[in-house]
Amino acid sequence: MAKSDTLVFRASLASKLCRTIEIAESDSPYAIAETIVRPFDFDFDHAFGFYSKIKGNIYDSPVR
Repeated sequence: MAKSDTLVFRASLASKLCRTIEIAESDSPYAIAETIVRPFDFDFDHAFGFYSKIKGNIYDSPVR
């Protein structure tokens, strides 16, 4: 089995409500979204998207 690196990042809802999250580099976007939602005790029942542009129109974010 190939070695998979991990990525560590912070997800926050407010300045005092944040979580440090570690994921496998090979995780799918679905698994990443699930990993972000779980520590905040949210239900995983809504659509999600990943965008690099967080100000203005998020839909103008470049596709990567």
